Amino acid sequence: MKHVASYQQLAQFGRELLDNPSLEVGLPLITKYLKEVLNVERCSIFIYNKKLSMLWTIVAEGTHKIILSAEEGVVGQCVKSGEPKISNSPYEDENFCKKIDKKSGFITKNIAVVPILSSDKSVMGALELLNKREPFTQDDLRFMKFFCTYISGYLELALLFEDESKFLLKERYKFL
Repeated sequence: MKHVASYQQLAQFGRELLDNPSLEVGLPLITKYLKEVLNVERCSIFIYNKKLSMLWTIVAEGTHKIILSAEEGVVGQCVKSGEPKISNSPYEDENFCKKIDKKSGFITKNIAVVPILSSDKSVMGALELLNKREPFTQDDLRFMKFFCTYISGYLELALLFEDESKFLLKERYKFL
């Protein structure tokens, strides 16, 4: 398998991630690891709100927070179908959301997106990688799917604790 060294690095990465349970520390570790292992320029993690049918980034390197309808882009197609997607010629892909590149000034050369599943196996978000030096492959998607399984519990718990902290802080001020 092409990514044997990647899986070995994954074990080391997992130890680092467990030592840093906060999103502020963990998310940069996730993006740094993926950029190095898969040799990509950018990495984004999108969270999906099914009720609102919206996606937003909890990390998007090199740009501000991205907010999209779940109907938009390759990432929206991935989240709605629950299936990984590759677009090695995004400007020729009808699902590609050109407005993000236009607004940010970034030029997307290729995209790989994999859904992130929650503990109940519903889609909670997506991992998006951009601009690999060579085209993305099915082998890359297999590794990304494995990686998403690896980090999904971490993300789910971190987001839950973040929501709970905000709730508790808001409640605390009611009693002051």
